[in-house]
Amino acid sequence: MHDRPEDMASRIGADLVRLAKEYAKRFAAGERAWVNVDGVELKVTIPFRGGDGHGVAQAILDQLHDALEEAYVARASYVRGRVHCFRCGTSGCGHAVPPGRKSVFAAYGRTGTPVWEEFAQVCLQRGDGSAARIYGEPPEIVAHYDAGSALRSEQLPDFGRDSKSYRVLGQVTAGYLPLWNEALGGPDKAALTYQAVESRWGSKGFKLDLNAIGPFPKAPKGERQEWLDFTLDRLARQTREQLERVQVESKDAPDLEPLVAPALRKLASSLEKLFRRERRRTGHGNERAREGDRPTGKALEDAAAAQAEEILRDARTGATVVLGPALRVHIFGRTGRHVTSAVYSKDAIERKQRARIWLPVPAAEAAALRRGIEEAASGDEEAG
Repeated sequence: MHDRPEDMASRIGADLVRLAKEYAKRFAAGERAWVNVDGVELKVTIPFRGGDGHGVAQAILDQLHDALEEAYVARASYVRGRVHCFRCGTSGCGHAVPPGRKSVFAAYGRTGTPVWEEFAQVCLQRGDGSAARIYGEPPEIVAHYDAGSALRSEQLPDFGRDSKSYRVLGQVTAGYLPLWNEALGGPDKAALTYQAVESRWGSKGFKLDLNAIGPFPKAPKGERQEWLDFTLDRLARQTREQLERVQVESKDAPDLEPLVAPALRKLASSLEKLFRRERRRTGHGNERAREGDRPTGKALEDAAAAQAEEILRDARTGATVVLGPALRVHIFGRTGRHVTSAVYSKDAIERKQRARIWLPVPAAEAAALRRGIEEAASGDEEAG
């Protein structure tokens, strides 16, 4: 008695699912972590003449391997704060991070190894006068934009030049910023790299993100450092939101590099303008005028009217976060003095809370923080 086609197809389908899962487990053995993919797409030609099924079986195994390899590389390639090293095939090697606080990503070498150089040397090589600016009196903060094609120009095809698992579409390098150095117990010169990275895996997996690389402090101390931390976070968030729009609107575009360039150029310009403006302001003028497009004038008013659930604590810095109307966000230092303000999107505020970066505080503590803000403002007025 012959099996019905439906029964045969059911058994073959069940066997294929078991095969794929078993193959994935074997593939993930050793140093490879389990590859968390939703599924793979197979395309197999069934011969009607000749053949005993071995060719079909080998085609299935080959495609499973290729799909899992692609998924593994993409997921393992992109780790925020690190670049992918194609020579080592990982983002976990020593090549994947800058060797010092002043180093930025310069390019990929021929064998796909990340090349890092001190930011001052990069400025000298550009010959655009930026080296004189970073060593001027007072020194300026300089930011450069580089196209991804230029960063990959020396990279060989066999070492990832055309890879879409980790593809740098462009970058911004900036320096020198006086970021907190825990080892020194104070601010220290630092350079930063921001890369627009395209990652693709499987037949449909796609991610476009901003990778921020550098010695970002985990717990900046002092109001100046809190302002720096908040400002860099805000600029990165705004750039990520622009890249997310590109991802949604242009994911099928043959070349994303020119589409992300405006967001990166804007980031470079914002970094320079922002810190140039901040450097020129002092005293109360700095408090009131810093980033004139931000809602600083409403900070004390919003803090006084805030409910207990609208007063949060930044888990990284200990700063007080006040959520005001119209998505206004105000940051106050540990002493209660106003540090900075910005308008966040609703999603960005919720992400901070879900990630446990902005934490709720008990009602009594919220009241004490509100009083501290009022006392600090009164002290400033008396001093003025």
